Amino acid sequence: SSVGGRTQTTYLWAQDAWRFAPRWQAVLGLRWEAWTAYDGYTGTASSAQTYARRRDAHASPKAALAYQWEPGTVLKAALGRAVRYPTVGELYGATSGGALSFINDPNLQPEVSWTGELSLEKDLASAGAGLARATLFHETTRDALYSQLVPGTSISRVQNVDKVRTWGLALAYSGPLPRLGRGL
Repeated sequence: SSVGGRTQTTYLWAQDAWRFAPRWQAVLGLRWEAWTAYDGYTGTASSAQTYARRRDAHASPKAALAYQWEPGTVLKAALGRAVRYPTVGELYGATSGGALSFINDPNLQPEVSWTGELSLEKDLASAGAGLARATLFHETTRDALYSQLVPGTSISRVQNVDKVRTWGLALAYSGPLPRLGRGL
């Protein structure tokens, strides 16, 4: 089989930060994207299927607010939108051979996510350590691009899933490892 196509994304990004009180800082941003998919085809030696040009555009706002709770401790809240457009392989990549076949979908929609998070960061440098952070996050994605095997087959396909919600807690530490005790 023969498959191919092209995608192109053009974008503009603007961001600025403001200190509006001694302990407060706000960051606002906006990303605008224009996406085009074109020259898509799938075929064999005897036949070919071509696909129409597609265009789409989205604006994705971002906002964050930080509060210096005490020296070395910052509380942050953030909210933003992200868009992921389908790739050439997801749109036009119908292939078969070997143990696995892949079915393309030239009508896939871009996935659109809204993400929010609340973080607490503690600078532990005064104690001879690094930086510790705890982040609670939530994301809702519409038309999620999800790859899976078709049940009972060896066929893989990417499809849009109506809605995916994710909650989580991330704990991170960067810096020297603490000593755990003598004799180690």
